[in-house]
Amino acid sequence: MLLKLDGFIEKIENAVIVACFSLLILLTGGGFIARKVFAYTSMDLLSLQPALLLWLALVGGSVAIKRGKHIRLELLLRALPEHAKAWAYRIGGVFGMIVMLILLLLCRDFVASSIALSGWSGYLTIIMPIFFVVAAFRFFLQILYPHP
Repeated sequence: MLLKLDGFIEKIENAVIVACFSLLILLTGGGFIARKVFAYTSMDLLSLQPALLLWLALVGGSVAIKRGKHIRLELLLRALPEHAKAWAYRIGGVFGMIVMLILLLLCRDFVASSIALSGWSGYLTIIMPIFFVVAAFRFFLQILYPHP
């Protein structure tokens, strides 16, 4: 059941990545045309681009964790015997889950202050706690189902 939930989350992430990337291209191209042709610049649209880039980075990072493409200590894993690799992945999962949960607690104030200071665009930082929850869930799955 947890793996099915993880698969469903990945489908949502893939759609979000496509939507964010498409929107980023449209905003960048549209902003360029608006500046050069109409001499018009919108600060709201300009502030949206870094937020979309943040979404792309965090959602992409979450997909990388699912696929096992995140940062690993390959040299250490190569030196381990086969029967010890599963335990190494589990230990990495415990460490990753702890770090993600700590960052989740720390980002709460950041998101609240972003909303208070930036208004509607501050709500775009909501991806941070979402990412930390999903990443912690994926590291938990790595503890249950280590994948070499």
